[in-house]
Amino acid sequence: MTPLLQPDPGGKERALHKAAMPESLLVPIAAESVGAIKEHVGQKVEQLSGTRFENALLVYAECGPASSNLKIWKHPNADVLNPKRQLWVKPKYGGYRRAYRLAFPGADISGKVIHHIMNRRYAVLHGFDYVRVLPISRSNNSSSGFSENWGVELTRDGTLKSRKGVERIGYADLVHLMSMLDMPIGGGVMENVRVATELLKP
Repeated sequence: MTPLLQPDPGGKERALHKAAMPESLLVPIAAESVGAIKEHVGQKVEQLSGTRFENALLVYAECGPASSNLKIWKHPNADVLNPKRQLWVKPKYGGYRRAYRLAFPGADISGKVIHHIMNRRYAVLHGFDYVRVLPISRSNNSSSGFSENWGVELTRDGTLKSRKGVERIGYADLVHLMSMLDMPIGGGVMENVRVATELLKP
């Protein structure tokens, strides 16, 4: 039976052909609107109790990757890739740590940073009104800064074309997946990313 929700065609095109992601590993991390989330991530979307103006949303995922023979699913943190309940926030919302505590009161996030999987400035530049967040270590949050800032600058100088109006959902590339799994990314030649490509193989 075909799932009720399907991936966003524009986002899927970029993930497969520009980010070289396997079709079975489309992980939604950004959305242009609440409507896009409901159409391509999960139909049940709730404003998080204790927040206002739809700044923080609890999303019940229906459309996302299932466990497969890819090596990434053997990673000890693989359960973060497509959990049933996910927290999505507006990029400019400052209360995201408090929101995470409200959404997942039993989670131990001491010593961790609540990480916007897609850089907030990048998301705004590319027309995404919501970004998924999750906790990772402070050191790995810092290590992702090089690639994130690079993407922002390339967008601002026109090297990267805006995704606005083309993609309703942004899907994770390998660097995003590494940050989700709480793996160090590093800077410069990004040797860690090269090694991590093994995760995308059977």
